Amino acid sequence: MACIEINFNEINKNNYIIIDIRDNYLYQKKHLDNSVNIPFIKLLIEPEKYLNKERKYLLVCEYGIKSKKTSMILNKQGFNTFSLKNGMKNMYNDNEK
Repeated sequence: MACIEINFNEINKNNYIIIDIRDNYLYQKKHLDNSVNIPFIKLLIEPEKYLNKERKYLLVCEYGIKSKKTSMILNKQGFNTFSLKNGMKNMYNDNEK
């Protein structure tokens, strides 16, 4: 199953559970409000521990690449996941690094 990419301005229009799949240190630096941090490897190893096939999840990573690939894998397993287009880097200010 393909992955649908969601633009940032579409997040609040849907009832997503937001999962930041980056390493914890990146999550601590900056993350979306109401997101939870589950590194992608944990999510892929035991998706049933974290996900419910009846819910919608928005996966977030640094550039949108890892979240898109992870979403495709999870969707093939019957989960309902989406990827934040262009990831968190799209949200950083030029002044923030």
